[in-house]
Amino acid sequence: MIVNDGCEASLKKCEIKGNKNYSTIGIILKNCDAKITECKIHNCRLGGILMLLTKNNQVNISSSKILFNDMLGIQCLGAEAAPAIESCKIENNNGPGISVGISNQATIQKNEIRLNKYGIEVLSADPLIISNKIDKNYADGIVTRVYEELRCEPQIFNNEISGNKENGIHVMGAGNFSRIDANVFIGYNKKAGVRVCLRGHAILLKNNIGKNLTQGVLVVETGTAHIERNKVFENIKANIAIGGLSSVNNNIIENEISDGRCEGIFAIECGRAYILRNNITGNHDGIVMVTAIPVVMTNKIHKNKSNGVFMLKDSRPILKGNEIVENEGMGVYIRDKSCGEIERNL
Repeated sequence: MIVNDGCEASLKKCEIKGNKNYSTIGIILKNCDAKITECKIHNCRLGGILMLLTKNNQVNISSSKILFNDMLGIQCLGAEAAPAIESCKIENNNGPGISVGISNQATIQKNEIRLNKYGIEVLSADPLIISNKIDKNYADGIVTRVYEELRCEPQIFNNEISGNKENGIHVMGAGNFSRIDANVFIGYNKKAGVRVCLRGHAILLKNNIGKNLTQGVLVVETGTAHIERNKVFENIKANIAIGGLSSVNNNIIENEISDGRCEGIFAIECGRAYILRNNITGNHDGIVMVTAIPVVMTNKIHKNKSNGVFMLKDSRPILKGNEIVENEGMGVYIRDKSCGEIERNL
């Protein structure tokens, strides 16, 4: 089905089925207005729904099923266009469940997105991704990328992102400023809960990130992150890990970091980072730094199973005003020529 320039369409309780012998697309919406409700679009070889819209078009897709399509489930294209996708089941598509293209401002709300290659793929776009259940996808739950350094600024809010076979959320590319805010649960993912790399920048506020099979939050090499007021807990590797080539200006502020199998915070080969006012409890080690120079101030580092702070391989932190008590090993363990400004700690 094609709805062309200047037309309007309203579909309710329709079924559109592709043909495996032909390269079909379920619905194409081009510079038009459309409302699609309680429909089923499935088994199309080139995708379920493709949209190329302008900012003046109004498209709403609701309470529909987008299933078993090749290439992708739904694709949103068009600068400043703002289609709405809500309360849909988007499952078993051999590609992203939803793909949002350059400068598109789609609203993706209250959907169940599972068993796709990626749950949602964002390419230099600014969608609002709110209150979805994104689980059991075969790669990342949400991946945000940059095309030729065009700004990418999605808002990812109040979702449940779990059980994906790679990362829960993957942020990559210079010009990527993904905001990850108040998500109910980012957990049980096979890799990290949130991974930031390749000069991407993520802002993480008030999320629950736990029980991932590697790190809770992983900021790799040239990636940076502002991590504030999150609960990060029970991840198999470090609850929060930062470091690598050109790793600087990461902020870890006022988080509850607890019960990790390994480190509460792990900083390796990184430049200046700011670790301030966190509660770090019940991890194997509270903070481990390897050839790192973070500023570690006014944290509460309590009841970790080994050391409160462990400094290795010529680390040179500023360690001031922290409360480091009731850890089962050393409060502060310094080795391998490490040193630093260590003052006024309890």
